[in-house]
Amino acid sequence: MVQTIARNANALSATSGLVRKTDPLSSHQAAINAAALLLRAGDAAKAALVCDGEGLSYGALREQVACAAGFWQMHGIQSGARIAVKLPDGFDWVIACLSAMWVGAVAVPVNPRVPAQEWQQILDE
Repeated sequence: MVQTIARNANALSATSGLVRKTDPLSSHQAAINAAALLLRAGDAAKAALVCDGEGLSYGALREQVACAAGFWQMHGIQSGARIAVKLPDGFDWVIACLSAMWVGAVAVPVNPRVPAQEWQQILDE
């Protein structure tokens, strides 16, 4: 997987929200967007996710992840930031995590049933 990402890094150089990583196949810096790599493989019309009997196509998933990534960037989220994701399993959870990855942030999944007091402690850390 790492070699595949490294080989495809040049193809992603025009993509917004890139993360800088060292290319393991050479000594130069390569731009890598892992979310874009994961999402570009699927045919736009094919189902990427199925949840509770509903499907979301690769095309729709790509569009929603890009939109959410733009939201993170508009609100100052940069590469290396942590984004707490307190959502139940489903499309929104996947979109939040992939969009965090898209901008180079780290998604930190949090159980949505965590009480408010514990939630604040998690955010303070």
